[in-house]
Parts: sequence; structure tokens; C-alpha cells
Amino acid sequence: QDYNSLVAAGPLVEALANGVKQRDILRGKLHRISPLLDSLLGTWSDYASARKEELTIQSEHYRNEQDALQNDQRGGTQELMRLEREITGIQRWLGELSVLKHRFALVDDVKVLEQQLLAAKDAHDELAGALAQSR
Repeated sequence: QDYNSLVAAGPLVEALANGVKQRDILRGKLHRISPLLDSLLGTWSDYASARKEELTIQSEHYRNEQDALQNDQRGGTQELMRLEREITGIQRWLGELSVLKHRFALVDDVKVLEQQLLAAKDAHDELAGALAQSR
């Protein structure tokens, strides 16, 4: 029975021995490539750190640029609102001027007004002269 057990365990022992042998081979390969992996990981770490720093600087630059553009936009919006208020005030003033022109018959040309005043003065002088003669 022990013999049969040993015969049955033979392939298992052989597989275990092959596994140990394979482990030793892999350990040797790992030992040989370990410095290369360390070097590559170090290089990757340096690259990643430099890239992270570069991206952080770019991010800060773009954030500052965005802030400046937003401030410009706010300034432009405030200026636009101020100009709209000024336009509204001028439109109101022009409306009031139109009402006053209409109400008081203001003239655009002074010559017309001077002619009307001279005609009124002449008529006044004639009437004053006629009134003086009639007395």
C-alpha cells in the first residue's frame, strides 16, 4: 500500500520538482532584469514628475489667462452697460428737446428768426407811427 501511494504520488512529486525548478529559473531571470526594471521605473518616475510639473505650470498659466479674460469680459460688460445708460439718457434728452422744439416752435436756422423779428419790428414801427399821426 505504501508502494502504491508512492507510485501514485510520483507524478505529483515530479510536478512539484518541476515547479521548484521553474521558480528558480524565473527567479534568476527576475534577478537579471531587476536592475533594468529599476532603471526603467526610475526613468519613468523622473519623466512623470517632470511632466506633472510641466502640466501644473501650464494649468496655472491657463487659469491666470482665464481669470484675465473673465476680468476683461466683466470690464467690457460694465462699459457696455454704462454706454447703454448713457444712450438711454441721450435718447431721453433728444425726446425732451423734440417736445420743447414743438412746444416753443424753436427754429434750427437763426436767419429765419432774425427775419421774423425784423418784420415784427417794422410792423411795430409802422403801427407806432400810424398811432402817433392819428393823435
